[in-house]
Amino acid sequence: MSVPGLFTHGSPDHQLPHPPISTRLLLAAHSAFIAAFGMLRAAPPAGFVLATALEKEITRQLKDILANDLLPRGTVPGFNKTYFSYVVRDAELTSYEGTHPDKKPDIVLGVQRPDGARVIADQDALFIECKPVDTNHSLTSEYGLEGIRRFVEGEYGWAMGSAAMVAYVRGSYTIAQHLRANLKKNSKDPRFGSPTSPRTIPGSAKGAKYEVLRLTKHRRAFRWPATGTPATPIMLVHSWHDCS
Repeated sequence: MSVPGLFTHGSPDHQLPHPPISTRLLLAAHSAFIAAFGMLRAAPPAGFVLATALEKEITRQLKDILANDLLPRGTVPGFNKTYFSYVVRDAELTSYEGTHPDKKPDIVLGVQRPDGARVIADQDALFIECKPVDTNHSLTSEYGLEGIRRFVEGEYGWAMGSAAMVAYVRGSYTIAQHLRANLKKNSKDPRFGSPTSPRTIPGSAKGAKYEVLRLTKHRRAFRWPATGTPATPIMLVHSWHDCS
């Protein structure tokens, strides 16, 4: 039997949702992933081939680059220790209601807050799910139900107003065509949270190996236990990268 921890649900004194992560920092995180993928392509570790690597292998390499190179060096504007505090892969965290104590988002980027901020510290971060997008992985079951749903149902990022999906794309899949159509097809499925159509975030650049950062909004179907009030919608940013 799972026993919720003392601070699992927060308290009425905590601000829910937590203060928003600014668009500037969401763009900085996206830029950090672009840089990390660039480093993987330019100088891959021995035996690592991006075009054939499994999801967990790619995620592990990205996490190592983000945590051990990009964040401490601060070479990506905005992605530095002033704004982000740590990078963790497969962190064990508790779902909103406290009954699932070992949920493991793929990558967690801790955010810096001032002392005394009214946040639940271990739930205050940019939570990221990384999913393959190709002919072998369904946008509905993999990207949607194993990714988006986790945020809608409060498994991950439940105290936050925004989170991120990172796609490892192989083939000609795009957000504008394929993700847009998939979200429209599943718009009445409550597990997708009545998603809005993806819209481009101003200031996001497009490159040959990555798309512009796009944003969707999803309703959440749970209440924050500390107050009993309905959880506000969550904004998901979609960071897609060519891994072919």
